[in-house]
Amino acid sequence: MKSDDAYTLWICNCVATGLSILGTLWTCYYCLKIRSSGNVTLKLIIAITIADLLYTVANFISIFQTSSDTLLCKIEAPIREISLRLTLYFSTCLSILIYKSSKFGIDFDQDLFFKRISIALLVIFLYLSYS
Repeated sequence: MKSDDAYTLWICNCVATGLSILGTLWTCYYCLKIRSSGNVTLKLIIAITIADLLYTVANFISIFQTSSDTLLCKIEAPIREISLRLTLYFSTCLSILIYKSSKFGIDFDQDLFFKRISIALLVIFLYLSYS
């Protein structure tokens, strides 16, 4: 039997994972309802949502993980790291996009910005994969 503190943490993890799944599904539903595929801000929000979904999958894996499960740990760790970095990257890009859009207004090319950050993300992941 787990200790009371460990059991409480396990319950908190289950509740947080369930709420995160519900929030992710709600955001996906709302983004699909809008269906504005040309909106760069919406694309970044969808990217953050997908990264959060991956993080939720890592949390879900950790719910069933025991201290002797090295295979689950080897699966969970890369998913958690990649999803965390993707969330930070896309959140930063979204912040920059909002700032530049408010500063430059209509003169700011959001599609070019999205293409540049997508290429930068690809370069970063290729660099990290082969180094």
